[in-house]
Amino acid sequence: MKYALAALVLALASAVAAAHEVRPAFLELRETGPGTYSFLWKKPSGGEIELAIAPVIPSECRLATPGQQLTPGALIVRGTLACPDGLAGTTIVIDGLATTVTDVILRVQHADGRVDSALLKPASPSFTFGAA
Repeated sequence: MKYALAALVLALASAVAAAHEVRPAFLELRETGPGTYSFLWKKPSGGEIELAIAPVIPSECRLATPGQQLTPGALIVRGTLACPDGLAGTTIVIDGLATTVTDVILRVQHADGRVDSALLKPASPSFTFGAA
């Protein structure tokens, strides 16, 4: 009886653990011109649970021509991010990240070759860009 109960508890714990999405999401911005960035957002999908997370771009910026593609295992969004004054001093937030166990890898490639990268976590779901 004791072993059957232990096996049941272990099986239930495994099922709960499998229900949580732990693959990271990915946000990449590549500067293609002054204040213009290609935007790539990859969010894990598939399985039983859809992650309710999304990047919130700085209010000074506009996302144009967003296109969406659902692939096995990921939702991919591409577009062009226009930030007339650049990203310096702005903040990107991942809405909904605080209620998950997932991380987000952020990578920003600047035109001058600099790369900003960060690992956003549920406890720290935002990134503020420093001076250019």
